[in-house]
Amino acid sequence: MAGFWPRARFMAGLLLTVAKRALPRRATPVIDEEPLIEALQTGNLSVLAAQGPSFAQSTTAIGTPWFFMALETGSLTAVEWFLTHGANPNQPDPSGRLPLETVIQRASFADEYDDHAADCPAMARALIAAGANPNARTTQGATLSDLAQTAGLTLAQ
Repeated sequence: MAGFWPRARFMAGLLLTVAKRALPRRATPVIDEEPLIEALQTGNLSVLAAQGPSFAQSTTAIGTPWFFMALETGSLTAVEWFLTHGANPNQPDPSGRLPLETVIQRASFADEYDDHAADCPAMARALIAAGANPNARTTQGATLSDLAQTAGLTLAQ
C-alpha cells in the first residue's frame, strides 16, 4: 500500500495535464499595433498611458519589447515614458542587443527620413541617467562607448 499514494498523485497530475490540453484556450486578444507605433513616433503619452504601466515591459506580437520599438522608431518623450514606468535600461532584447546599443545603432543609421534622429543624444543621456552602462559590451565584445564614438555620438560617463 505504500506505493498507492504516490501513484495516485501521479495519475491525478497526469489527468490534470491531459484535461488542460483538451480544454479550449481563450483566444489571445489581437492588438492593433499601428496606433501604438504612431504613439511612439509622435510621443502621444495618452495612448501609451492608456495601455497601463505594464506596457513598459510588454512585447509586440512577434516578441519585440515595446521599449525597443520606442528606441528604434520613437521619440524622446516615448522613451522617457518607458523609463518612468519601469523599463530596464540594461535589459537586452531577445537578440541580446542592449537599449543603449539600439540608440547608438539608430544614430549611426539615421537618415533624413528619421524625424527623431536628433533625439538620439538625449535618449542616450536618459538611458545613462536611468542606469545604462556606457562601458557595457555588445554580444560581439565591443564597448558601447566605442560604438558611440564611431557613430559620432558622445556619451556622458
